[in-house]
Amino acid sequence: MVFVETIFSVRRIPLWFNRSENTHAIVTDIMKHGPLSRSQLAVTHRLSQGTLSKITNSLIEAEILREEGPREEPSGLKNPANRGRPQTALSINAAARTYIGVNVRTHECVLVLTNAMCQALAPHITLHYVDNRPDMVTQTIADGVDQILYTVKRQGLPFPSAIGVTVGGHVTSGNTVTAAPFLQWNGAVNLADMISKACQIPTAIFNDLDSLLIYESWFGAGRNVDRFAMLTIGLGIGYSLCENGREVDYPDKSYGLASHILVDPEGPTCYAGHKGCSQCLTTTSMAVQYTNLMREPETFDSFKRDLDAGNPIAQQLMNLTCFRVGAFIATIANLVMPQKILIGGESAQLTLTSLESIRNGIARYRHSRAGEVNFEILQNEWERWSLSGAARVISQSVIKRPGE
Repeated sequence: MVFVETIFSVRRIPLWFNRSENTHAIVTDIMKHGPLSRSQLAVTHRLSQGTLSKITNSLIEAEILREEGPREEPSGLKNPANRGRPQTALSINAAARTYIGVNVRTHECVLVLTNAMCQALAPHITLHYVDNRPDMVTQTIADGVDQILYTVKRQGLPFPSAIGVTVGGHVTSGNTVTAAPFLQWNGAVNLADMISKACQIPTAIFNDLDSLLIYESWFGAGRNVDRFAMLTIGLGIGYSLCENGREVDYPDKSYGLASHILVDPEGPTCYAGHKGCSQCLTTTSMAVQYTNLMREPETFDSFKRDLDAGNPIAQQLMNLTCFRVGAFIATIANLVMPQKILIGGESAQLTLTSLESIRNGIARYRHSRAGEVNFEILQNEWERWSLSGAARVISQSVIKRPGE
């Protein structure tokens, strides 16, 4: 199994600190799983209590870690030297650093300021643009960063250490967008260099779905889950898999490989000629399906409006869509066997209105004696996408590459 490299050959995002590999591994562990006690860390990293204490005390002195209140040790980890007394837990000093996350979409970008634990420090900013050429997108992001820097100065926060930008497309080396279908860019665009120059802050670019996966793994709904799948349903279909806190890599995965999975043998035909594939879950297809049902031109927004108003035809389409989502979930569960499946995207938000139909779809394509599929519909969708950009640069600021 191949995993995505979390650090590029040329480091675009500076390390928060530069110490031993053990030190970086401990900070990463606390960031992903903390708060943790010294005894837990000593066992996990196979270090003596003395060595572990020396490392963590130096990190506390450097204001990278902080101590919290007493924490009971898990069974089997009590240290005879302290007679089983509860130890203080160690957590990341979240206030020590700030980062900026940006999500770029077809005609808007969403920016958010976070602390070192990827928690938003202010409401996210949404900026719209008509001209989506790379230089205009860069200028829009720079305008948003200026607004964030005003907040940073007014609140007396640390100057942002890095900007993480996510796009729906293929990205190489944390800098170059080689394919961005929703932005309709032709050729390679060195977007990170453009933004870094405009904002004077280290910047890296990432695929949006992979970044959301990392955010959920480190800070969100996938935290402390060894294997989970991510499915996004909106303008397109996205799929990614996380194994032991790292996204599973495949050279072509950013090209929408899950976009034509069969979800309904009787479903509509997609643009590629497939009948009942997962394209029927996209916002564009749902608008077409609703138009056919209503026998007059409809949009995805009008479908949502009618659904909120209790229109029975809109609800009928939603129930059918949720059944198809359930079939998709069952396919993932049957083949990948994850502990959890996370579902995001604009269409997914509507599925909360018909969870029973999702469960019916899962049951239709699961063995009757198979266990229940653990799935979660993600909330606060737009902010999560921007937080994912910050999550990527935060992770790169603490993970140390061998030889650095």
